[in-house]
Amino acid sequence: MSKQESDISQWEPCTPGTLANLSSTLKRQENRRRVMRTVTVVACLLFMSAAVRYVVNPSASKVGYSTYAGISCGDVERLMDDFIAGNLDAQQVASIESHLEVCPSCRAIHARKSNQQTPVAAVKLRSQNLAANVAQRW
Repeated sequence: MSKQESDISQWEPCTPGTLANLSSTLKRQENRRRVMRTVTVVACLLFMSAAVRYVVNPSASKVGYSTYAGISCGDVERLMDDFIAGNLDAQQVASIESHLEVCPSCRAIHARKSNQQTPVAAVKLRSQNLAANVAQRW
């Protein structure tokens, strides 16, 4: 008797349903693996899209940073000192004012920065800038 024949003779018949249970178990395991691969790929894609968004527009990742009235919160913050001083053109002023009407975080920044300047200095700056703007237009 060869080794292969002796190995086969040691096998016993399966009880009914054993192979069916084994088959369904293997199918469930394969489905789990497939779902986990899909979830992993989706999670990686979401992470990469968030990373790209942050690299392209870092201010968009901050809480409360949005675009209102055609101007972003980052642009409003960048221009806030010039806005308060009256150094911006009419279009920029209108955009920032419209943005401030709907954006509470930028409104709070405006209030804080406005209070930092002394009222006399702010009035002097505004009057100087107003005179310069009028002179440019005429």
